[in-house]
Amino acid sequence: MSNFPTAFWKKQPEAIAVAQGINITWETGLFWSRGGNVGEGDINSPETPSSPVPPLLQSSFPFVVSVESTALEYYSSYDESIWQGNNDGDLPYFGWYLTGGYDQGGENDLSSFHAGEPWISHSSGIALWNEADHWTAYEVSEALGDPSPTRATYNAFVQSGSATGTFNVSAAQAAQGTTGVSLYTTVSGLGEDFSTGPAPHYNEVRFYLDDTLVGEGFGPQDGIEVMETSYDQQQIKLYLGSDTDYDTILNPDPSDPELGAPREYPDENVEQTTRTKYCNTAGQYTFVTPMGTGSEGSHQIKIYSSTIDGMYNSGAFVGFEFELT
Repeated sequence: MSNFPTAFWKKQPEAIAVAQGINITWETGLFWSRGGNVGEGDINSPETPSSPVPPLLQSSFPFVVSVESTALEYYSSYDESIWQGNNDGDLPYFGWYLTGGYDQGGENDLSSFHAGEPWISHSSGIALWNEADHWTAYEVSEALGDPSPTRATYNAFVQSGSATGTFNVSAAQAAQGTTGVSLYTTVSGLGEDFSTGPAPHYNEVRFYLDDTLVGEGFGPQDGIEVMETSYDQQQIKLYLGSDTDYDTILNPDPSDPELGAPREYPDENVEQTTRTKYCNTAGQYTFVTPMGTGSEGSHQIKIYSSTIDGMYNSGAFVGFEFELT
């Protein structure tokens, strides 16, 4: 089994049970670079929590970028190891392939490889499923002796997006007990486990209740490599928003508090079509955020996610379930 897809998006995700007591309306966005001569003004920063969540921006597909006066389709010279926030002056390029579009050869239909909408939402939760990346596809093809995949099919760019969920707390909920209602946020996901890389973290997610940072998560980078592959995905490590030094993993390996919890099915590569099955209760964590007795009214959940670079993102995702209790 591989962790880059063949044809699977025609199969819809399994139904998700809806928690009681909350009804969230979601606005989601994806971040794109604009192409041409890429500069700071071409990039929508996914690192600015105070910025409004943008609408789903028009794709720059097929990613034609001018390099030394030469128009490169799919930005073929781009170094997918460039990471968001690096200090070497190399600007990261943001992009999503979705279901494709038109390039110099005509229509490039990618509906069998990627989803038309990476955000999967419902009234009490949301998830972001990352696209299959080019470097993982290349390593898998090399191991199998297959022809090398092209950048016209697999994403070599930083995949980043944001979501804002709006919900209401009723007067009865705000007045319950002596402390009012609390928001319960259960988080799980998969991220890069490759231990060597220049960036401090990969597959980053941050989430807020209104303007309060509730928690963060990252790919574990523990280097377990259960399948002896550098592209293995393991369960993300989660931290409290107040833990600015990332001292305490909230969902550690039960046998080693310094490591993330191992995923399920360690004898197979992560299959994108069923990526959620590799998570378990040890890899989940439920954040409890008291909202107080004066919390009646409208509130927002804000989520920001980035792969940080363009490598080892096949099968990565983050999922949230919310409940008011």
